[in-house]
Amino acid sequence: MTRFRRKKAGRANVAYVRWGRRFVLLATEGMHEEFEKRRFLDIRENPLYVNGYSIGIHAGKPCVMIEPTRYQLIRSHLHAIALFNEARVTEYLRNISPFSFPGIVRQKRRLLHEVNRRRKRAGLSTIKIEVRFTKKDASAPKIAAY
Repeated sequence: MTRFRRKKAGRANVAYVRWGRRFVLLATEGMHEEFEKRRFLDIRENPLYVNGYSIGIHAGKPCVMIEPTRYQLIRSHLHAIALFNEARVTEYLRNISPFSFPGIVRQKRRLLHEVNRRRKRAGLSTIKIEVRFTKKDASAPKIAAY
């Protein structure tokens, strides 16, 4: 049965995605015999955590972010070094993640804002770096100092 016919009949289409020893079964809405054999989590309600990243659905769109506990560790480390040498803080911000998905970019901007607020209160210069989302090459770092 083709995907179109399965969907029309109210059946789910299922894809098996594997990398290394991990795998994910991705399914569209509908009924499928695998749903009765296993307990599944809905990615719209429970994000998938993979290698320090969270993959989920936010406002009906796919969203990739830094996993919450990892984000908190990064945030606390940045707060600890915020008043140090500007080059050290900038380098740390650049190395947070090589990805420039919109969710990660929002997190980086939030961190930069918090660091600059602390630096400004201490009478230090703010860090001026550009954090942007680009669709061309999501694997390359997109933080650039100017």
